[in-house]
Amino acid sequence: MCTTILDWAKNKHIGFSTFLSLGDACDINFAELLDTLCRDSKTEAILLYVDSVKDARRFMSAARAAARNRRILVVKSGRTQAGSAAAMLHTGGPAGLDAVYDAAIRRSGMLRVNNTHELFAAVETLAHSVPLRGERLAILTNGGGPAIMAVDALSDRGGKLATLSDDTIQKLSAFLPSCWSHANPIDIIGDADIQRYEQAVNVLLDSDDFDALLIMHSPSAIAPGNDTAKRLAEVIKAHPRSRKFNILTNWAGEDEAIVSRKIFTEAGYPAYRTPESAVSAFMHLVEYRRNQKQLMETPVSTGEVQANPRHVHDILNHLLAQGIHQLETMKCACIGELRVYHLANMDCERPC
Repeated sequence: MCTTILDWAKNKHIGFSTFLSLGDACDINFAELLDTLCRDSKTEAILLYVDSVKDARRFMSAARAAARNRRILVVKSGRTQAGSAAAMLHTGGPAGLDAVYDAAIRRSGMLRVNNTHELFAAVETLAHSVPLRGERLAILTNGGGPAIMAVDALSDRGGKLATLSDDTIQKLSAFLPSCWSHANPIDIIGDADIQRYEQAVNVLLDSDDFDALLIMHSPSAIAPGNDTAKRLAEVIKAHPRSRKFNILTNWAGEDEAIVSRKIFTEAGYPAYRTPESAVSAFMHLVEYRRNQKQLMETPVSTGEVQANPRHVHDILNHLLAQGIHQLETMKCACIGELRVYHLANMDCERPC
């Protein structure tokens, strides 16, 4: 895992001030590591790969303190029963319910990613991001199909598509063909040249209709990918309001698009291969923003817990009698105010 991340980071021009592997954490634990790194002036973000946490109280305390002034990404393996068992064999650490880890990570103001693909995308996004002012995404494209796929991905993950103001629509209509979308996604049509892209980007950056902008490009002879990428990187960097927004790019294709994506990466704008990965990156920013808000909130008191211990014991004894000692995270139900994890086919009605 460590060498894989280092090899990838070199290609993406992302550096590490410190790179540590704790092994089985016999002498140094995550809490001590977080306490140290959050005081390091050279560390802007912290990336954690976690099998298990041995001292939950110390970890939560250190994580909440560090997350106030450092961006922290967490890959928590062992999400399933089989994965949890494998993690125990790997490090000997205690197993734990994934839902508990998930809630703890969110409440601590950190960002959880589920796999290495999301990890790499999230690292690149956060490394080049500015704090989100809101959760509205605008999409600029020369291809309707990829933009629709991006909207689907955004909707699936609970994201919000920005609404263009009448003023912005009027300014765009002044130079775009009459058949342009007149809405977000902003489809500037397949015959868009570099100048049309440039004009559209400038109009959008002059507005306050969105919080993040995804610029998409499908291969075109009229607007060659590399030339378009180079020019737009210059235009965005020169615009006085560009640092108010998070700019994401998706240059479709592989052969020529590799160079285009590298142009954006070197200019400090994250680049993605597919519409879905670009939207996933945006949602990482949204989720991080939401988690940071949770970090600053005071938890609401749940009051006195009302539960039927006898009913709970009956369920647990039923499971143990079947030789079941650990359950998948998602298989749960409410008994009174107490959550008990059980098999989906069990009869767990609320007690009278």
